[in-house]
Amino acid sequence: MTYLKNIMGTVKSTLYENFIFIYSLLFITIIPEIIMKINYIGYYQKIGKKIEFVSHSLLCLIFFLGIFTLFALLCSRIKLSWLRRLLYCIFSGVIIISDVLGIYITYMYKSNITPAFIIPILETTYSEASEYIATYISVINLVSIIIPILVIYGICYLIKSKITSKHTFFKICTYLACIGWICGIVFIAKNTMSHYAMPVQSIYYSMKDAVQQREELENLERYTNEQNENLTVQHVGKGIPNIVLIVGESENRNHMHLYGYDRDTTPGLDQLAKNHKIAVFTDVVSPHAYTTASLSEIYSLHHYENPDKWYNTLNLIDILKKAGYHTSWLSNQESSGNWVSVANFLANRNDYKEYTYLRDSTSDLYDSYDEKLFPIIDKVKSQNTSDKQFYTIHLMGSHASYDRRVPPNWRKFELEPTNTKADFERNAYDDTVLYNDYVLTQIFKKFDDTDTLIIYISDHGESVYEKDSKLIGHGDGQLNRYMLEIPMIMYGTDTFKENHPELWKKILDAQHRPYMTDDLPHTIMDLLDIRVNGFDASRSIINSQFNSNRNRVIQGHDYNNYYKIMTNDNL
Repeated sequence: MTYLKNIMGTVKSTLYENFIFIYSLLFITIIPEIIMKINYIGYYQKIGKKIEFVSHSLLCLIFFLGIFTLFALLCSRIKLSWLRRLLYCIFSGVIIISDVLGIYITYMYKSNITPAFIIPILETTYSEASEYIATYISVINLVSIIIPILVIYGICYLIKSKITSKHTFFKICTYLACIGWICGIVFIAKNTMSHYAMPVQSIYYSMKDAVQQREELENLERYTNEQNENLTVQHVGKGIPNIVLIVGESENRNHMHLYGYDRDTTPGLDQLAKNHKIAVFTDVVSPHAYTTASLSEIYSLHHYENPDKWYNTLNLIDILKKAGYHTSWLSNQESSGNWVSVANFLANRNDYKEYTYLRDSTSDLYDSYDEKLFPIIDKVKSQNTSDKQFYTIHLMGSHASYDRRVPPNWRKFELEPTNTKADFERNAYDDTVLYNDYVLTQIFKKFDDTDTLIIYISDHGESVYEKDSKLIGHGDGQLNRYMLEIPMIMYGTDTFKENHPELWKKILDAQHRPYMTDDLPHTIMDLLDIRVNGFDASRSIINSQFNSNRNRVIQGHDYNNYYKIMTNDNL
């Protein structure tokens, strides 16, 4: 007990003697966390979620206090005063510089420091990296952050002159510092340190992840470039001047009124269908139930019958570029991260790419609504001068957490009284479907003055506590049909229908054919009258040679004979 008292006494004296050092760094370091919470706490509707949100900041504060106290405690054991001062200067300099960067990014971009801000620098030359930094970081704003930091130092100096070591404040902080050390041990043991990282730690984790992600992308690009050496476009017909592929996220067609759902979740699409403006494909499934795997087959000639890796096959982007199309990738999803490695690889193959935000898979924005894509679409559409355009528009759609995907004014079903978590999640999910209906119809309108065909699919579906399932979410690990059954819709502008009446008739005639979206590249090539080695007419849903009897196998099981009829959670 005496030994423990001595330790506590040493910690207490360290907190007092290093008051300015510890508490100034503590307050500066916690600022980015506070900014994030101020920005986003309003998006949580339930008080329990708000408390959990704030508790995270308090835990960070205690953890940071433990780190700074431990550093001061260790330095106090160094006899050489010059070495001690040097360590203090280096430590303080590194922390403050990273804190300034963290404050700037959280304030300007509403995001923590992530690989999304690091990868563009790694992908460019020195001059390009300098331009990138100059574009996203204002020196004036950075300097303005230094002023409140100096104020914090002044306040800490003033408080130190007015307070004694016997003050109760230091006794409380001694216990909190010890709790912070325990938290650190737990975080290391559970490998969750990155969830409670201060800016300097975030920079380290981001650099590490960015280098790893860049290496993975370089490997994918090397394999793909080898395949492109053999890419020869055998035929390019007149085709369609503009084709848009909208890739939704986690939309289960069973929650769309357009497909028979009892809630009015798709008023815009319903009206278009009533006016015969769209083709609605009624029996479409995704090849996988998570984004990375689905995109790898939606955009390549790979399919489950092919034992080779997807990146060893031709991809749609390179084929279209070879056929003379200018390609653009416009995304409201993450710009970096392990969960979007395939999406980022595909984005990099395009002539142009743009994201609504620079952010990582591990971070989530609470106002990253898909309508943020509207001005980007307008800009790119007005700037493109090529006679042939192919756009990918990648939505955030119905991705979990559902209540974050829609603006407050679009929360219709979520406001209904609920008794269970399942009811709340279903209501929030249905709001995402309703909002997605608005996003789609607005994008359609943006191309009405052109000769354009727009295709909408979701990357995969979602199980949302369906009547015969207790599952929520998606993934190949525990599949059910709701994770696979997706919408596929084609919208042709009036000019498109006038210029390509036979093609539109083929589209309408194909609406009820069974289809899996790993065959989408063949359909798009057929629509554009492009032929390459590997094109298969039997895989194009609009072709007279289409194979309607193809088994749609997902994870070793046929959709029709397994997932479609066995909808419970015992699959």
